[in-house]
Amino acid sequence: MIPDAADEANHRIANQLQLVAALIAVEARGASRETIAALERTRERIVAIGAVHHHLHTSDDGAIDLGDYLEELGERLSRSCGPGRPVTVDAETVPVTSAAATMVGVLATELVTNACKHAYRAGEPGGILMTLHRRADGRYRFAVEDRGRASATPSAGTGLGNRLIHATAAKLGATVAWEDADPGTRFLMDVRFRPDEE
Repeated sequence: MIPDAADEANHRIANQLQLVAALIAVEARGASRETIAALERTRERIVAIGAVHHHLHTSDDGAIDLGDYLEELGERLSRSCGPGRPVTVDAETVPVTSAAATMVGVLATELVTNACKHAYRAGEPGGILMTLHRRADGRYRFAVEDRGRASATPSAGTGLGNRLIHATAAKLGATVAWEDADPGTRFLMDVRFRPDEE
């Protein structure tokens, strides 16, 4: 069977995303610790976007089930975090646009990788929980939490990750907060997914 133009374009986009992620990994070799960390975070964001693309390509109507997507992303992130850092996902079925899924995916990647690297002491086992549930007011609550060391809330930071979190929430029209999970840290985002997010 000869692939149509859309299939060919999707295949090329997927390959290009994989290539960019691979090139970033190559660039990280021999770089400083800070540069390696920044490049790895960028690579993880690209992988998240690539996972959304896969879901979009396999969807019949262009909508993405955010719950399914987060499940797949959680598996990828769990492998990335390594042994002793399982990522557990408890998410409802939520049809959203590809734009919304991309934003939540990048946000989830940022939060989970940050928790994997900083929530627990070296060698200390501990997992990360990611949830998505509908609230009584029609909004959805997306949360990422760990049971690690109590730490200053990321909202106090000024780095790229913090700016990305707030910019993504603003784009989604969402509200965000950090809580002491006693022990650990919990990120909360309340959002109402709209059909005009594209």
